Amino acid sequence: MKVNLDLLSKAMLSTATIVFMLSSLLSLGTISFASSSNTVTANVAVSQTCNFGGVSNSVIGFGSVPPATTGSATNAVTVYDNGGNQAYTANVEGGIGNLLGSTNSVWIGSSTSNEFQITNTIWSVTSGGSTTALTNTLVASINIPVSTQASPITSNNIYFGLNVPAGAPADTYTTNIILGIGSGCTSNSGFASNTITGQVTVPGTCFISSVSNTLINFGSLAPGSNTLTSNAITVTDSAGNKPEGIVIFGGNGIIPEPFWVGTSAGNTIGISNTVWSTSYNAGWSGTATITNTVSGNTIVLAAPTIGTSTSNTLYLGMKVPAGTAADTYTTNIVLETSC
Repeated sequence: MKVNLDLLSKAMLSTATIVFMLSSLLSLGTISFASSSNTVTANVAVSQTCNFGGVSNSVIGFGSVPPATTGSATNAVTVYDNGGNQAYTANVEGGIGNLLGSTNSVWIGSSTSNEFQITNTIWSVTSGGSTTALTNTLVASINIPVSTQASPITSNNIYFGLNVPAGAPADTYTTNIILGIGSGCTSNSGFASNTITGQVTVPGTCFISSVSNTLINFGSLAPGSNTLTSNAITVTDSAGNKPEGIVIFGGNGIIPEPFWVGTSAGNTIGISNTVWSTSYNAGWSGTATITNTVSGNTIVLAAPTIGTSTSNTLYLGMKVPAGTAADTYTTNIVLETSC
């Protein structure tokens, strides 16, 4: 085999040269390479916004409330903002309808002819505090505080009450109470408004609100004489909502004994000597006798309506039996309502 010594020697020389060059570089120390970096700036604009999150309840039930009742604002509704970054006010209005600013100003009964004004609804920023009448026009109510990253959900309470007017007919009534975005909100990413249903039942009831006088003086009468029915008592109901009958009875004491009683012991006049009529100066034969028990004899009062009371008048007379002892006599006349 013939070997080319010239090529072999050249290869050996190249290898030696490479080893020498690497050794020389390593003897100089660590090899370094050039490097560089760049910073990119990012930015974002966070807009001002609110996020009306709605309310805590969809119904406010006021229960059973008689007419002529003044309420207190203690029924709480919580209004929320879910993660906005603005403080703002919540507006409130009420009435039948569900469009902001487009409601009729009433509570309406199951019988649609029965209604009373929405202004009988009251609201307050504190439970039991001073109140403002609700209307069917949007007004600012409570402040919703600004949210933060630590507390993204904020809220505030508004409190509602109800005054049922005298004469409001017996029925179950409903209305709408609407809470929505007010001033201070640049843009809203939540609800525009929430509608709450108000409910109340007004029971049927009647009252004797007043009588025109609490003392009837028949003057001085001789034994064996009588008066015509000339002493008037007017009975008024300004608070109920039903027709009623007024029963008349009388006598001495809390549980009436059938007497007029004199100042001297033993002196009495029977209560049946007292009569009444719905007519002024009625003859004795046209009167009803008063006893010490509830009888079927009544005067009738029509049902009051909102803003209108009802009344009726009865006239009293009496006779003094022959032989009655000289004395000053007193008794009680009781007027009792039934409906």
